[in-house]
Amino acid sequence: KTEHKQVVLRYNYDYSDTLGFTAVAYNNEHARNWFKTEGIDLNGSADADSLSRTSWSNIINDINTNSSRDGVSSSDLSRILSGELDTAVGSIDMRSNNREYFSRGIQLGFNWSGSIGDVTHSLEGSIRVHQDEEDRMQYDSSYQQVSGALVLNDVGVLGAAGNRVQEADATAIYIYDRIEFGNWAFTPGIRFEDIELKRTRYNNGVSRTIRDSRENDTQVWLPGAGISYNFDSGITLLA
Repeated sequence: KTEHKQVVLRYNYDYSDTLGFTAVAYNNEHARNWFKTEGIDLNGSADADSLSRTSWSNIINDINTNSSRDGVSSSDLSRILSGELDTAVGSIDMRSNNREYFSRGIQLGFNWSGSIGDVTHSLEGSIRVHQDEEDRMQYDSSYQQVSGALVLNDVGVLGAAGNRVQEADATAIYIYDRIEFGNWAFTPGIRFEDIELKRTRYNNGVSRTIRDSRENDTQVWLPGAGISYNFDSGITLLA
């Protein structure tokens, strides 16, 4: 199951022939829940949260190397994968990957073009403030295989297979200029980003008492420049 909503608002304002402003506001919301099997407990389990699984990649490796696992021969492991052999109660782990996301922000920009003496400039810059989040509320369920079909045995505790929120707050600023003089063009620019990350893990399902959290703040400057020369023959040299 997937749901997605998006809203984008744009505004452009030309103050003059050489100066303009832009504004963009956006909001994205996305929710999805998909199920996948995480592995198998060949001995079975009393409930989904006590299931002690072995990954399917290990099962496939046992089949390929003709090895047994937990007293089950490689040939029987192969029959389990093909649906020919029934499994114990509470043996197959199925996970609900229930997650919600959002990203939102606003960006303001400007552009200016003009000349100072014999030098022309095409200057632009912007600032963007952005926030996004991922919210996980996942659970495991246990199944058994009967006559090639999965039969539900137990629905696990909501949040036991992933109960956390990851957040990011970012501010980005950049300025860029294209400077032209005769056949020469010089393009200096610089970008700055400040990104604050936070992850909070919870206990107790939807009631959510904090288990632990961690934060990280990263700041980075990204300068850059380019230069080019246009020959009369139409050839351009870049550096």
